[in-house]
Amino acid sequence: MARGDEGGRSGSVPWRPLLLAAILVVAGVLAWTFLPPLLAAPPTYAVRVTFPSEQCWTGGITVDGDETSHEGCGAKVLEVEACTDAMVAIFQKGVDGGTGERYPGTLAVAILRDGEVVEEQSTSTALYTVAVDFTCSGRDVVM
Repeated sequence: MARGDEGGRSGSVPWRPLLLAAILVVAGVLAWTFLPPLLAAPPTYAVRVTFPSEQCWTGGITVDGDETSHEGCGAKVLEVEACTDAMVAIFQKGVDGGTGERYPGTLAVAILRDGEVVEEQSTSTALYTVAVDFTCSGRDVVM
């Protein structure tokens, strides 16, 4: 048999390079589709409490079962550790030390994901407590 005459298959296309090229194309498409979400940074969360300046509030934030207590006056943004399941924020108007009455005005509490409001509640009435919940995992929160 002459060199280059592969048993009567002269002019046939070699299948191995084509198979390798097809595998590389499929692997590239899969990587392009599934890899970016895996490499993306997880979202950041915060709770924003808004109340008229010089008027104080107290409350707590529960993230994935871990609770932290907070107090402050006026508007404040409270950073939250990574949330993988659920978050609940409960805040109440403070008491004016001079009158013994709850501070007047609107108390608003918002949960932020990447700086954007995802849940928000407020009260301006005698009901002085605000509760906001959010599911980071997409499942329902049970309070």
